[in-house]
Amino acid sequence: MDNWDPQVVDELAARRRVITYDNRGVGASGGSTPDTIEAMARDTVLFIRALGLDQVDLLGLSTSLTVQDMLKATLRHYLFFTQTEGGQRAAREFLARLKERTDDRDKAISGSRSAPN
Repeated sequence: MDNWDPQVVDELAARRRVITYDNRGVGASGGSTPDTIEAMARDTVLFIRALGLDQVDLLGLSTSLTVQDMLKATLRHYLFFTQTEGGQRAAREFLARLKERTDDRDKAISGSRSAPN
């Protein structure tokens, strides 16, 4: 969840109940990371059912793509933003907001895990 813009999460939370979690083996969660999208989806359904929820709005980010995109954003201020002066200012503000939350942050992502066969 550390890669989500706090402004976006806070805005959602002002109107809806927001529950953030890392799938098994991701961030601060224990266990082994699932090898397939189907396994990740199954874990998510089990998590939702364990909370006793019947309906949810689900948002997510792919970790390896997020790391690559965040690196690109940091180096070029490119992710989600135009190359205009206003777009670059918005990119810098976004990157600054990512540092706002300091409690319970995820473990650093190494990026050394190879893709499943």
